[in-house]
Amino acid sequence: MKLITYVDTLFDRQKYSEEIDKLKRNIEHILSPKTTNSCYGEIIKGYPNIPPQPCTQTISSSWALTEEKYRYAFIYLDQIVSLMPSKLLKELATEGWRETHDNFEDRLIKEQLNLLQNNLYVYPEDAEKKHILLAVPSNRQFKEVLGRWEKWVWRRYTLNGEKTPDENGWMRDIMNIVEALNQERVRCIIVVDKYLPSNKMEELKDKISHSPLNKIIKIDLGEGYAKIGYVRDQSLTITEQPFIGNMALKIRAGEERKIIDIYDELGLEPVIRIRWSQINNGIIKANAEGGNFILIQTDNGKYLLTGIGVRGSNLAALVTMRKVLSEDIHLIGIPLSGYIKKWSETGAVHLDVVLTYLGDLNGTYYAVIDPMRVGFYSVIEIEKNLDISIKTIPQLFHEMGVYLDEIPHSGSKITMANALNLGKGKLVVDRYNKEVNKYLVREFGIDLIQIEIPHIEAGGGGVRCSTKEIWEIHR
Repeated sequence: MKLITYVDTLFDRQKYSEEIDKLKRNIEHILSPKTTNSCYGEIIKGYPNIPPQPCTQTISSSWALTEEKYRYAFIYLDQIVSLMPSKLLKELATEGWRETHDNFEDRLIKEQLNLLQNNLYVYPEDAEKKHILLAVPSNRQFKEVLGRWEKWVWRRYTLNGEKTPDENGWMRDIMNIVEALNQERVRCIIVVDKYLPSNKMEELKDKISHSPLNKIIKIDLGEGYAKIGYVRDQSLTITEQPFIGNMALKIRAGEERKIIDIYDELGLEPVIRIRWSQINNGIIKANAEGGNFILIQTDNGKYLLTGIGVRGSNLAALVTMRKVLSEDIHLIGIPLSGYIKKWSETGAVHLDVVLTYLGDLNGTYYAVIDPMRVGFYSVIEIEKNLDISIKTIPQLFHEMGVYLDEIPHSGSKITMANALNLGKGKLVVDRYNKEVNKYLVREFGIDLIQIEIPHIEAGGGGVRCSTKEIWEIHR
C-alpha cells in the first residue's frame, strides 16, 4: 500500500513547482475536485431513511491527477487553499492566484516546517485551562433541523421537555457554562452569529457584562451549519496553533471554514489541515473531528487517543497525524460502537462520550470509561513507520500508568462521560447525570462543577463538545 500525505510534499516543494504552478492556473481542480463516494449506509436496509452514516470520499486518478507528481502537487496546494480564511478564499475564486496568496503560502509553509522540525509543546487533556471558546448560533442555523431531526441526529425535545432546537435554549445553556467558567477565573470567548436578533444580542451582552473575563465576537456563522455550536469538533488544539480537521458527515462539511475564520478573528493561524492522503492510486479524504481526540500525558509518556467509528478517524487521518506528530507521541486508535437505526441507544460518535480522563489525582492517574461502547480488547497503535500493532485497552492503560474505572450506566449516554477537564481535579459536567456525578465525587474526590445543558445535550453533545480550549491569544 502506497501512502502519500501532504507532509511528504513540504520538503520537495521545488521538485513539484511546475505542477503546482499549473494547478494554480487551473485552481478549479483544487476548489471543486471531482470525487466518488462510497457510503456505508448503502448496504443497510432502509437506506437512506436512517441516521447519517459516513462516506469514503475519493479523488480518482481519472481526471487531472493521472501522474503521481500531479497528485503530490494537488495535496500540497489543497493544503494551502483549505487553510485560507474566507476573505482570502473569495479572492482566489474570483481573481485567481495573486501575490496575497503567495504570501499566505510562504508563511504557512514556514510554520508547517517549524512544526515538523521541532517537538512543539503539547497540552494534555488535564492541562489547566485559561481561555475557552464557545459559540451561540441563531435560528438562522437551527432552522435546518426543523422537520429533519433524524437527519441531523437531534432530538425533538430536551430531557426536560422543551422543544429543540431553539436559540433561546442554546444561549441559556452556553451562559450556564460561561458563568461556571468565570467562577473558575477562565476567560470565555463567545462567538455569536452576527444575525442573532438585536434584542437577543443585547440580552447576551447584559448576561456576560458582569465579568471582564468575557469577550463577544460577532461573525457570520453561515446558513445550514446547525451544529456549528459544537466548537470542539472542527479542530484540534493540542498545541498553541490549531490543527484543522475534516468533518466526516456531509451535513457538517464546511464548518471547518467557519472555525478558520474564527481563529483568524483571534489572530491565531492554524498550521495544519488533516485533509487528504494518497492511498494506492486514489486520494482519500481524511475524517478527523476534535471530539474524537484525547491527549493523555503521564510519567510514562504522551498518548494521543482517537476514536475509530461512525465519525471516527479513518486511515487517511491516521497516517497524516502519524507523520505530523513528533516521535515521542503514541497514536492510538480505539474502536467505537456504531449504530444502524437507533444512534442514541447503541452508537458512540466520538471518543469523549465514552471516555473521560480525570488526570492526576493525588499522585495517581485515573480515567473512567463505558466499556459497552468501545473496543475494550482491541485497540491499535500506529507506529512512526506506519506499521500497526494491536493491543487491548487494559494493556494500553497499564503502559500509560493510568487506572480505569467503569461509570454507572444511568442518565444521558451523550453526556455521562462527556466533561470539560479544567485541570487540578476539576470537571465541568452535565447536572442531569446524578448517579454518575455522585460516583465521581465519592470514588475520586473530584471537584465537580455541575450545570444544566438540556439543549446542548439534545443536539448530541455535552460540555466538552460545546467548548474549545485556546492556548494563546495574539490580539
